[in-house]
Amino acid sequence: MKFFVKVAFALLMLAKSNASHAQIYPFELYGKEIGRAQSLAPMPADFGTFGEDVDFNTGATTFRKSFANIPGNNSLRVSADYTFKVWDRLGWPPQYEWVQDLPYISGIHSTEKASSGWVVGSIVSYTKNRCSDPNRLGVAFVVRSSKPPQDNYQYDEYWSGNSLVGVSGGGLIYPTTSNDPTIPGGGVLWATENGWRFSCYTLTDGSEGYVGHSPDGKKYYFGIPTPGPDITQVSSKTWKDDNTFLEVALYKMPLVRIEDQLGNWVSYSPSAITSSDGRSITFTTVAGGVDVIANGRTWQIRGSSLFNPDGSTWTISASGVISPTYSTYAGACVSQQMIPLAYSGQILVTVKAESGAIGNFTLQPRRHGYSNVPYDCRHLSSTGPTYSDWMHIIDELSLVRREVSGPGVSTLVHTIDYGPVNACYNASSTQTRPDACTSSSPSSRSVSVVGSNGATTNYVFGNSLNGNAGLLLSKSTNGIRTEYFEYATPHSSFAGFAWGNRKPYNTRDYAFVVEKKSIIQQDGLKFIREIANDCGSGAAALCIDSLYRPVKILQYSTP
Repeated sequence: MKFFVKVAFALLMLAKSNASHAQIYPFELYGKEIGRAQSLAPMPADFGTFGEDVDFNTGATTFRKSFANIPGNNSLRVSADYTFKVWDRLGWPPQYEWVQDLPYISGIHSTEKASSGWVVGSIVSYTKNRCSDPNRLGVAFVVRSSKPPQDNYQYDEYWSGNSLVGVSGGGLIYPTTSNDPTIPGGGVLWATENGWRFSCYTLTDGSEGYVGHSPDGKKYYFGIPTPGPDITQVSSKTWKDDNTFLEVALYKMPLVRIEDQLGNWVSYSPSAITSSDGRSITFTTVAGGVDVIANGRTWQIRGSSLFNPDGSTWTISASGVISPTYSTYAGACVSQQMIPLAYSGQILVTVKAESGAIGNFTLQPRRHGYSNVPYDCRHLSSTGPTYSDWMHIIDELSLVRREVSGPGVSTLVHTIDYGPVNACYNASSTQTRPDACTSSSPSSRSVSVVGSNGATTNYVFGNSLNGNAGLLLSKSTNGIRTEYFEYATPHSSFAGFAWGNRKPYNTRDYAFVVEKKSIIQQDGLKFIREIANDCGSGAAALCIDSLYRPVKILQYSTP
């Protein structure tokens, strides 16, 4: 969960058991979408021991635990998979939660009575034909606020696109065009730039759901969407002087079934996972937690502790508080140095493995900058404060320290430094810009991971908007081995950004990225792997097929 810096006077949070109300401005929703498609970067060798998955570009850290894995006569997984991650909740500062780890499709949609739920259409007529939406949006074109003075809200005032979450290749779901690569069978109307395609099917309530066709040929069926526990009030950017707002919530379509190319399937419900070959796992709610039963054995989940059938225990917990920072400069059209961090505080995640080894992970707010960002300074009211519609900074909850200890284990500490912010606005606007980009402005950001054992890993990530943002450019290990990466984007579609508040802060959201060349430099030698560039007309095109897979690869080294 990532947010842009807050506008102090715009944030009013009323914490309740089932709902929260936080009145915010549309630009404050942008940051939520940053983590939808994390950067791809191999972790240092010492990482991953405790199930941690770290995106070193942003510092976002998720912990995964799998158990009750039942082998079968096909490749489909039947396993209890859980994740400890920052929650998907609107209007709340980031906190961790322990949930079952299943993919889903999500989007921010209206909760107003006339247009409540994940609907499409407009004020005249709303339907739940979400997938075959003739407007090619996947969201209501216009909704009307029920709060006086009533006003119409366009989708781009609150909607941040629909996204595939929790699976490799996820990200923004955009409407396909004739230029998009397709798959056999037809019916594909939507896609992600990471290789997923989507067709439509009818849900049990008569509405439409999505069938996700994964890059490896499987079909993922997503079910009836349900809203999260929080209702958020979004102020209008069209009628900025009106004291009106629209109520929205985060809706999720859960995974209900996976099928492979041979007709094998696995189905998912809150109480069970079952498969076509007879494998099954049941989830039974009991006092204090959940019992997970597979093959006659029982795993007990009590809070975020897992008690295994053999008597061993695995636990994970989080302590500490992250609080929003209130400032009249938050989000304003000023230099990033004048804008305080969006949050204060820290969270300590502690994992204790069955072996007794303990991992302590410290996460704190850190600022990450973007270069080449369009500058568009707007007013919150005709005479009041301003805000930048395209923020050149994002404040994330980032991993800053990792400590491993335990019986028979020498204490090992890693510290993570995210380097200079490197944020700047480009010259596309006639407005006077703070933090103006120059010819010497960096188009990347560096991250260093330093271990108490002397091991050091340095990453360089692109941060140029509409360019290399989020792409791993190099990785250096202990100063003796450096890997360089070059990319091609044979296909890109800004269709998803033509509507909604989504901003293209991650290249993989709007472009299909192909790693066209990698160079390993070590011991004075270079080892090179690249896609040949002598195919097609004139023998001058990158050698990839219609689905952007390499068809000719060169591997060689320097003498």
